[in-house]
Amino acid sequence: MKKVILWLLLLLLPLEACGIQNQRRETAELELVRCIGVDRQEESVAVTIAVSGGEEKRPATQCRRAKTLSQALADLQNAPTLRQPYYAHTGHVLLGEAAAREGVGPTLDYLARSVELPLSIGLFLALGEAGELLRDSAGEETDAEEVLSVLERQCPRSGLGCVFTAQETAAALQQRGCALMLAVAGEKTDLGDEEAAPLRIAPRGFGVLTEGRLSALLTEEESRGALLLLDRFKGEELALGEDAVLRLTGARVRWTPSFDRKGALRSIRAEIRLSAAVSALRPGMDPGDPQVLKSLERRAEEIQRDRVLAALRRQKELGVDFLDLESRLRLRAPEKMERAAASGVSFMEAFKTAELALEVEVTAERSFDLIEALGVRGEDGHGEE
Repeated sequence: MKKVILWLLLLLLPLEACGIQNQRRETAELELVRCIGVDRQEESVAVTIAVSGGEEKRPATQCRRAKTLSQALADLQNAPTLRQPYYAHTGHVLLGEAAAREGVGPTLDYLARSVELPLSIGLFLALGEAGELLRDSAGEETDAEEVLSVLERQCPRSGLGCVFTAQETAAALQQRGCALMLAVAGEKTDLGDEEAAPLRIAPRGFGVLTEGRLSALLTEEESRGALLLLDRFKGEELALGEDAVLRLTGARVRWTPSFDRKGALRSIRAEIRLSAAVSALRPGMDPGDPQVLKSLERRAEEIQRDRVLAALRRQKELGVDFLDLESRLRLRAPEKMERAAASGVSFMEAFKTAELALEVEVTAERSFDLIEALGVRGEDGHGEE
């Protein structure tokens, strides 16, 4: 019996090897799509896909124009310039500025119906044309998708913004009629290497979507303030002139609404607590002096307060709740917020007239005397006194 099984296994080995070889051949005939760019050009949609360059090839792009996004992607699938596109490895969708102003609905709708592209895919707003940015940001060893992935990880840690997924964007538009998208733009590289890409992708703050269309662009200060209020902030190297650099490492935001006797929203109080460490200090300044630390903390608080107020003022100006304040206030006072909503006055109407009270506190650590605080161990293992 064992001999029969052994002979059967020997007979099946060539068939299995043949199947593996065919699978490798099919994989070799595919182009792994890393990023998709969507632009609006006159009466058509221009779709650019950035495909992986692999280990020995430069990243390449393919482009098609059609009446709709789905038709353009179908043309790329059925009649590719290179090999057949494969979308399972796509990391991000980049919407051109004109396409975003026309409306993000068709893109979100396609992603919701796609069997290959997930709704967890990240969305970026390209200032200008997305296709041009994808083409000009590809070098010999890097492509746009790698850069966008780095930005997605690093932007919250540098205080520059954050990337929202297609699902988060669709949910925000459905619930409150507005959403934010991280904007990026191409800037010339300062590398002298001929193999380097002509442009690098740099963050440019948030774009505001209102009813599915790009309606405004936030400034850098407004975007930094919005990131803080959205609880997406993870860190920042904050320069205080030439005196010091503080590494902000975390933030906590506490909201408190108050109401008048009729139950209408009267004021909103925000308490923001940030922790920091001294990264650099001008020579001559004593890091152990409490007055020096207190001065640095006050300056950092003033900067953060100005950013937050800028974001809140812009929300009042635009008349849309892109900071998602209503849901945060509902968590703090659900019954009172529900009663205020039942009065017939919308949240944004109440927000425009409500008083804003803001308290920002930055606590800096004495990072320069860390060794003294821990103690220096001698050869005998005991700390020096």
